Amino acid sequence: MKLSDIPDLEQTAIKHLLEAEGVPEELSAQLGRVIAIVRSESRVGVYVDFILESDAIPLSGEADFEIEGLSATGADGFGVEFILFVRGGFLSFLEVYTVLAELPGYASLTLTSSFEVRVRC
Repeated sequence: MKLSDIPDLEQTAIKHLLEAEGVPEELSAQLGRVIAIVRSESRVGVYVDFILESDAIPLSGEADFEIEGLSATGADGFGVEFILFVRGGFLSFLEVYTVLAELPGYASLTLTSSFEVRVRC
């Protein structure tokens, strides 16, 4: 599966998280080196694992951290949260999760930043 095959909301969330203040610009370059993804979904979440080209360049310094603070909500105020994980200096995976009993349909959701998108070490 290619990155362009995942739902638009997930693609937009990834781009938004990578553009947040304090996020190393090199991660956007790594996004361009994604050759495939593995997407798995459960009742309450989604994992989008990135497979990078072998010549992708890792970040120096902080090797493991998360980028968080982005959500998508519906008219009822409930929705999903997004966390982008960096492991070993490489984009690793996107987690989409909800506290509801089931993951809501993306068509009913709008991206919101309920609090500041940030890097968490």
